[in-house]
Amino acid sequence: TTWMSEIVDMILQGGDPEKCKRDIITKRVPMLEFAAPGDMPAGTELLATMPSPRLVKTHLPAHILPKSFWTNGCKMIYVGRNAKDVAVSFYHFDLMNKFEPHPGTWARYLEEFMAGRVAYGSWYDHVKEYWERRKDHPILYLFYEDLKE
Repeated sequence: TTWMSEIVDMILQGGDPEKCKRDIITKRVPMLEFAAPGDMPAGTELLATMPSPRLVKTHLPAHILPKSFWTNGCKMIYVGRNAKDVAVSFYHFDLMNKFEPHPGTWARYLEEFMAGRVAYGSWYDHVKEYWERRKDHPILYLFYEDLKE
């Protein structure tokens, strides 16, 4: 998602890398659900101060997004990734994430991931839901592996 955020921001800035250096990516493309104490404002606070067109990053399942995403015809880019790679990446993220409990052993975490008992729920449901919604909404559904290739 960060890689795609950089690509889309670069397009919106007319390909000018200097304009893309105006701030860190988390401020140029806020994460909708991010909220934590400290120096970084919540994603919703940042978005409220930004002019259109805005870029928004999220990992939320489609059914949790605000209804306005669907009723206002927001354009979306969904980046899907191989479940094995997501599980490994998510595990290592959770090892350093101080906002969540320690994930335990890899074996235990993998079972929890496969059962959908991790933050954001089931990977399987997540990718299927956006895949289905792309039929009725402007969603460009991409695969990380294709981007990397």
